[in-house]
Parts: sequence; C-alpha cells; structure tokens
Amino acid sequence: MSGRNNAITMHPRERLDLNEFFTLLTYRCNGNCPFCIETRINEKEDLTAESFEKALAFAHEHDLPHFFLHGGEPTMHPLVVDFARRAKEEGFTLEMFTNGIKFYKIRELNGLLDELKISYRGELSLEYRQADWKPRIVLEVLATVERFPTLEDLLGFIKYAREKTGVVVFVNTLNPVNQYSYDRQYVPYLERMFMELPPDEIYCYSNKATFKLPDGTNARLGNKNLNPGHAKYSMSPDGVIHGRFTRHLDTIRKDPELEAKLELAQEKVMLLRSVAC
Repeated sequence: MSGRNNAITMHPRERLDLNEFFTLLTYRCNGNCPFCIETRINEKEDLTAESFEKALAFAHEHDLPHFFLHGGEPTMHPLVVDFARRAKEEGFTLEMFTNGIKFYKIRELNGLLDELKISYRGELSLEYRQADWKPRIVLEVLATVERFPTLEDLLGFIKYAREKTGVVVFVNTLNPVNQYSYDRQYVPYLERMFMELPPDEIYCYSNKATFKLPDGTNARLGNKNLNPGHAKYSMSPDGVIHGRFTRHLDTIRKDPELEAKLELAQEKVMLLRSVAC
C-alpha cells in the first residue's frame, strides 16, 4: 500500500495512524449501553460477504491499512471469524472493538487480531488476561463521576485492573453523542487537569484531546475534538461506505449550566486545534 489517497488530515500532535477503515458488521448487540454512539443499534441487518469484499477493496484503494471490525457488537455476526481471516489474508492490521461478552467466539479470533479493544463491563472484562492472548489487549474504561467520583477512585481501579490482567488500560470520557452521554460527559477532575496542564502536555489521540494521568495512563476527553474536519471511513451493514459516523446530536437538550462549564475550556481547545508543531 502506498501513496495516501484518502483525504485524511492528521492533527500535528496525533499519536495514532488514522489511515483506518471501520467495518460495521452488524447493528445487533448483546449489550444495552445507554451511551452507544450507533443510532441504529439492534436493527436486524448484517453485512454480506459480498459487501465485506467491497470494504477490503475500498481500504486497499484508499491506502487504509488498519482495518476495524466494529458494530453493534461484531461478534454477533455469524461470519466474524471468516471475515477476520480474509482481512488478514489481504495484509491488513486487524483490530476489533467488542464488549467482550462472547468470550469463546472472541477466542476463535485469537490468532487473527492484532489488537483487541474491550469496553469495560465489570468483572467479566477482567477475565481477559494479556498472557493468554496473542493480540495486544486494550481495556477501554469510561470515566464518569457516577463510576469514579474522584481521581483517586479512578487511579485505584486502573491499578487493580492492570495487576489482575496485565493489559493496557485506556481511559475515555463520554463522547456527547446522545442525551445520556451529553449529561455525563463532564468529569471535574479530568477537566481541571486539562485546564491546568501546559498545551505541550496535551496531544491528540484519535482526534480527541488526551493527556497522561499521574500513573502514566492515557486519558482521552471525548468532548474535546481537536481535529473536527477529519474523514473517518466506514461501511455500514447495508454495504454503504461513509466518510463520517452519524450521531444523535439533533435530539440533545442542552443544559445551560453544563454548557457554561464546557465553555471555560473552549479557548484552550481552539488553541490546540490551531497548533502548528
């Protein structure tokens, strides 16, 4: 793969290679997350094998070497293992984002995936021990005030999770894509860290403002987009290719008090968007 042909513009401080393609294998899901970013969750539509081949061809043509199996919940698709094998045969770096519930189905992907991202869902998620798996495992932890009232609570959980599993732990705040996540996006101690840190200690991770917690863990603020114009290529289960993900933004009822808190960070967000080095 050579010669970028995808119109993706990286933020100067981006830490990831965003030349990636997301394949939504299905809208079906065996979870019920109120913060889900997918607008059509649980519609009964699965990607066909023919459409999957078109996704592979598009990713090749547009030089997108990182291939994501996504959903809904990708393990609900009956051909998820076959699709993973095809993507590896085509030479892609293969990643999957999952809730981790279908442990034994995911086990079938052990020799195929390069990275397995698991959304933390309680003790079930901590059954994934890095020593037992070939792919790099990343435990994606959503930080809310309800779950982690203080920074000490969050750091204590991270320490516990690392010691039990040996996996990489990554902290995210909620991306305000629907009412539930909008109402819970603000985590005061993380917002305070963002405001107090010098700009050169804040970087971009998948287009969002990110910084290190005191223990070295990456904390990514889902409500602070540093590169809002970037393309994000995906194929939905109906076989249609998109340059953006659809969100629930038109249904959100804004809260004036929360908006005032968020506005305090806007000047810094705009500075980081314009950074040139």
